[in-house]
Amino acid sequence: MRTIAKQETFELVEVYYNQGAGIPPLSTCLMKHLKKGGTRLQVEKSPLTTPQVRQSKQHMPMTFTTILDFLGTLTFAISGIRLASGKQIDWFGAYIIGLVTAIGGGTLRDLLLNITPFWMLDAKYFITTGLALVVTLLFKDKIFKLGSTLFLFDTIGLGLFTIVGITKSMDAGLPIWVSIIMGTITGTLGGVVRDVLLNEVPLLFRRDIYALACVAGGGVYFVCKYLDLPTGATETIAASVVIALRLVAVKFHIHLPKLQPIGEQGSTP
Repeated sequence: MRTIAKQETFELVEVYYNQGAGIPPLSTCLMKHLKKGGTRLQVEKSPLTTPQVRQSKQHMPMTFTTILDFLGTLTFAISGIRLASGKQIDWFGAYIIGLVTAIGGGTLRDLLLNITPFWMLDAKYFITTGLALVVTLLFKDKIFKLGSTLFLFDTIGLGLFTIVGITKSMDAGLPIWVSIIMGTITGTLGGVVRDVLLNEVPLLFRRDIYALACVAGGGVYFVCKYLDLPTGATETIAASVVIALRLVAVKFHIHLPKLQPIGEQGSTP
């Protein structure tokens, strides 16, 4: 490991680019560090020989996005475990369903961003899924006595993870429209993987307002950013919009028109 001075950073960016090391995340990290007045960075190579740049602090501070990430993981994992409970699946199988529900969308997002998937860098997602399984087993009679429980947990996870995806995409320096797409992927894909594994029709492909709620929440997120609202307020408002739209759409049966078979109407024998 060596410490590099500020004037070396631009040469470092060019060298890593020529080595095909995935420059967008790296350059974003460098530029943000310099904009904040940083003068020295530490560079090291990972066991996979991919260069990495990190600041002196090794631990990320607790932020509101981190809290949303934890709550989204917990609620999505519970929704996956709840749906698995009626499929004659054992505890380990239920744990796996809960895990892929929680990390599925974020994994694809990180792969598209050309960065290491988040769950490979932090074991808390596995621990949180285990906590979700324990909570489900201990309090299933109280939590799941209402038939709408699965829907509520899935809706909350949808809203929270959409905002987490948008925030991480913005941190990577992506434009608004890409960030909204990444937020939608983060919020919806885990549920798609869960439903496919359990042989259910994914919610994303039904008539319900699902992904569109994520898109609307993303739009509200950037409106709040334009109005220069605090980060916590922006994320709370945007997540609440996603959750509220989903709840209202289901309660009042608001949905998109169903696609009819093409060529069926007006056809002649």
